[in-house]
Amino acid sequence: GPDRVGAARALAERFGATVLLKGNVTVIADPSGPVYLNPAGGSWAATAGSGDVLSGMIGALLASGLPTAHAAAAAAFVHTRAAAASAADPGPGDTPTSASRILAHIRTALAQL
Repeated sequence: GPDRVGAARALAERFGATVLLKGNVTVIADPSGPVYLNPAGGSWAATAGSGDVLSGMIGALLASGLPTAHAAAAAAFVHTRAAAASAADPGPGDTPTSASRILAHIRTALAQL
């Protein structure tokens, strides 16, 4: 629906868990904290397997000790930048990017911070 922030917040409160709702503007809602918005600036991350890359990034940040909502928000931000860098870098195929190419551009995205 049109109220993605409200939907994410309601899910976070109902289940007591951080919710990440991917989209043109990714919404990260924490049950006991703020809602973070990450404007994608394009649909580059909307490719098969990119959610797996994002999940792995979140897991790595959680393992480093970041709080859940911060890990999700940071990963979403870097993931978006990596997807944009991947799309701007001509690849071998016909598609603008892929999950494996997004993964390969994470270091580039981090270096731009």
